[in-house]
Amino acid sequence: ATEFARQYLEYYVSARVGGDGAEHFAWAKSAHLRNCGRDFAYLLVVLDGLAYPDARRLMEDIERDARRLFLDHATMALGPLPTVTEFAKPAVCRGMRPSEAIEANTKMAYTSVDEVGRALLTAAPGDVLVLSLQEPDRAYHFRADAGPDSVRLEVDAQISTIAKNIALLADKAPSELKLHVIITTDHGRLLVNTERTRHIPQGMKAHGRAAWGSSDVLFDKSGYSMEEDLVYLDPTRFGLPQGQVYAVIVSDQAFLTTDGRKGKEPCPHGGLFPEEVLVPWLEFTRDREQPALVVTLGGKGEEGKAGTGALTVVNPSDVPITVVELTIDASG
Repeated sequence: ATEFARQYLEYYVSARVGGDGAEHFAWAKSAHLRNCGRDFAYLLVVLDGLAYPDARRLMEDIERDARRLFLDHATMALGPLPTVTEFAKPAVCRGMRPSEAIEANTKMAYTSVDEVGRALLTAAPGDVLVLSLQEPDRAYHFRADAGPDSVRLEVDAQISTIAKNIALLADKAPSELKLHVIITTDHGRLLVNTERTRHIPQGMKAHGRAAWGSSDVLFDKSGYSMEEDLVYLDPTRFGLPQGQVYAVIVSDQAFLTTDGRKGKEPCPHGGLFPEEVLVPWLEFTRDREQPALVVTLGGKGEEGKAGTGALTVVNPSDVPITVVELTIDASG
């Protein structure tokens, strides 16, 4: 994992300024939606701390609950550093590099399902609506001291609720609107329950496996400095707000809490393990497949006289269907 962290840091510094792989950053993929043309409207759902196994569960729940959504792609994106919400989420929501996104004063996203649902009613092709939710990260932290089993139950409940809400939003948008739904997250999380053993560097504050604040550490041209299981990031090279230094744990440990508490932390985040920096990117199309309609035309009549007819259309799908015209070819 430490070797992965070193390689990822070098890759990140180059790709962040347009080098190979720049298009794979989550904020670059978010920005791309705004330049995709005017054929579709986009609903970008940015969840908080969605681990890859949670994303798999979410896909299954959406398949069950959102019958109008069809999965196009289930891929990965590169999450912003450090992998904590304060720095990562603005970049993904706004489609900007982290430092630019944090300093921007534009509306970042809708924060409630009802709010974005109302906006969808008047959405037009080319629009990008962003919904930012605090789950499942809040569930992980809220139940952190209750044990892993309790955490798992709460997270699963939140994933189920998210799937149902996405299904409702897919139904709420006008039927004539071509709609893509994109689901991603600001950061992943470590897939183990770890111990809080690492003291927070002096002059810094911490969350999980990342810390930031004042430091006298010096950087070489690489832009980072390794000290045992800590790597310090140069804000200039990593595109982060100036005036402070960022520290990330590259072992499987977490920082003590602000008040010095130790103990276990289920699935923390902030570090550089693969599951923290590689985030899910799920793309769905609404009503991509034509419903299998059962159409029957019956009636009675006599030659040369007016008759009666009855057209029956059975639509087994959730896609609204309107019968616009009936044409009878009597040439044969």
